[in-house]
Amino acid sequence: MVKVGGIAAATAAVAALLGWLLLGVLHAPVAHDVPIAVIGSGAPVKHLAKALDDSPRFQVTVVADGAAARKLIADRKVYGAYAPKAKVGRVLTASAAGVPVVRLLRAAFAAIDAKRKVRTVVVDAKPLPAADGAGVAAYLATLVAVVIAVLAGWSLEVVAPSIRRGPLSVLGRIGVLAFISLATGAIIAALATQLGIYHGYYFEVAGALALTTFGMALVTAVLTSLGGAIFGLVAGLSIFILIGAVATSGGGSAPEYLTDTWRQIGSGLPARSSIDLVRNVVYFDHEAITTPLLVLGGYVVGGMVLMLGLSPFRRRA
Repeated sequence: MVKVGGIAAATAAVAALLGWLLLGVLHAPVAHDVPIAVIGSGAPVKHLAKALDDSPRFQVTVVADGAAARKLIADRKVYGAYAPKAKVGRVLTASAAGVPVVRLLRAAFAAIDAKRKVRTVVVDAKPLPAADGAGVAAYLATLVAVVIAVLAGWSLEVVAPSIRRGPLSVLGRIGVLAFISLATGAIIAALATQLGIYHGYYFEVAGALALTTFGMALVTAVLTSLGGAIFGLVAGLSIFILIGAVATSGGGSAPEYLTDTWRQIGSGLPARSSIDLVRNVVYFDHEAITTPLLVLGGYVVGGMVLMLGLSPFRRRA
């Protein structure tokens, strides 16, 4: 009865958390502080840049020309740029960074151009391939990796506990989880390549997803060893899937569509870093990958350190 009650309580807790996240947090996302560039010089440009920067939707950087704006986009410093020329408004976007942001920029600058009575020209500086037209492939690939990581780390520690059975047992478990993670990354990357999504980036995508899987699997195994089967499953589902992937990753839109609190939480969880790593490697020529690598690597190192640290404290058979 105790186990049944525990499972029922855990199920209710997960249902409440999922309902709150989807209905209470994510049902009406609003953009906040989206970094953009305004191209040009002179008083009118500065006035426009200040007006945009004062709004809650944008953070504005003024640049001298289109080349500087394109570099900021390529370096993942801004999502797009606007040049208010005399007879036309030129908008630079990057659909590879987030399709919802492209829609936001098109609408915002089209409204400005309507007041200026000029036409709007939109140029996609970082377009998506046709196979990833919605720009969610990295999010979906990461979601698969997260689910596999949690299930692998949890189920192996439940079926065959190894963490508190001595260093050799721990090293064996680390090896098994490493193999599962490499296989997961390889399979997901192969499917994506077959679908034409990440053509030419198989090994980079496979490595990124393997690193993602490995770190979360290690930490989930530690949580399961410390708290038991129910705790390990609920903690893994809640932290890495519901909060990490669903609520705070910004994978379906962009992190700027989250509140500041959720954005900060997501920056320290693996799903956001996995999505950024895959996108930045494939679509942005390996720019801005240091932070995602540090976050994902931190989970791997932290998970292994915790496993080895717990290994002398043997659990009762």
